[in-house]
Amino acid sequence: MYILPIVVGLLLVAAPSAAQQIIFHTASFPDATMVRLSATQYQVAREEDFDFEVVIKLVETDANGTVLYNDTGKHPVRVKCREPAYVDTGLKRYMINTATPNGDWQHDLWYMFCTSATS
Repeated sequence: MYILPIVVGLLLVAAPSAAQQIIFHTASFPDATMVRLSATQYQVAREEDFDFEVVIKLVETDANGTVLYNDTGKHPVRVKCREPAYVDTGLKRYMINTATPNGDWQHDLWYMFCTSATS
């Protein structure tokens, strides 16, 4: 009950360093290529329709761990935790089935931000 305000306060202006980026989703492919999505910045949302504003990036590596692509762009998304839960990219709103994980990046991002305060 008292943990949530503390966690929200910590998340208000958190910007992890490159070494501390939070990987929230990893996709593996048959050729051993891996794509990792990470949160590089996050804060409590300024709009009341959302709970968090997050900046994400991706890194693609080969079977040896060599970086094939390092996304230098900033991709802002917004997360709404309570029902109806969703992740919004600005171009598309992805509805989240909070009861059933499906392995996509949107659910993994939602899960990381919306369940960590209660676990």
